[in-house]
Amino acid sequence: MAQSLSDVAIKQLSVVERLDLISVLWDSIPDSLDELPIPEWHREELERRLAAADADPSGRFLGRKSGSACERSNGPAHCPGQKPKLT
Repeated sequence: MAQSLSDVAIKQLSVVERLDLISVLWDSIPDSLDELPIPEWHREELERRLAAADADPSGRFLGRKSGSACERSNGPAHCPGQKPKLT
């Protein structure tokens, strides 16, 4: 019979073992999604956001700025896959 979490002395586990336990727990969540009720307002918000994304695929509805985060922080010449512009 499998042990419950109350039977396990978590503090006695090594860091690697604790990370493995986290992974097992995380991986078990998709199997339980049907048990998790989703509030109606979540569904409504999702529909609103999907409609906004369909209406403006540029991403501006999310307040995104153009260019990647790397480009915005460092300039395009310093980002992987970008060639410096010759001026």
